Formats: sequence, structure tokens, C-alpha cells
Amino acid sequence: MYAGVFARDMDANKPLDRTLPQENGFRDACLELGVKEDAEEGCTWDFQSQEMARKRYGPTRLDKVLYCGEIGAGSLEKIGMGVTVEDEVIREKLGERAK
Repeated sequence: MYAGVFARDMDANKPLDRTLPQENGFRDACLELGVKEDAEEGCTWDFQSQEMARKRYGPTRLDKVLYCGEIGAGSLEKIGMGVTVEDEVIREKLGERAK
């Protein structure tokens, strides 16, 4: 018996990214839980991005939770929504990195 989990930002923005995990034996937790590939509820990127990036890319599902073996997905939850940096100096540095 074996199992594995791979969860991270995968920059999944090309057509190949839609099928690559399944072609390599992984199950996609989001899809397994019934979320459609392009559904807004599955989007993980754009909610706090710079306006320029938001206009260019729009909301998408760049992050994925993939797994294989004798495990399954029970639920997924977005974290960090609405988080703000209160320190102005740090906020400016983060803004500079996003440009």
C-alpha cells in the first residue's frame, strides 16, 4: 500500500496542465470533489493580486492538490483570503516585488 500528496503553486496556466496530472497517475483533489476545471470556486489566484496582473490573467486555478494511492480528498479550503499587511514598509516592499 502506498500514498502520496503533492500540493503547491503549479503555475497551471497552459492547456497541458489540465490533463498532465491524470496522465501521470495523480488525482486532482479539486476535481475529485466535484469542482469544474474553470469554476470560480476552484480559482486560487487573483484575489489579492496587483490590478495589472488581474487584468492580464484573471482568476484561475494555479494551485493544485494532487494525490495518488490509497487516500482520498475529503474537503479543500482556501486560506489567506483577505489577509493584509499592516506594516507600510513591508507592504511597499511586497508591492515592488509584484511589479
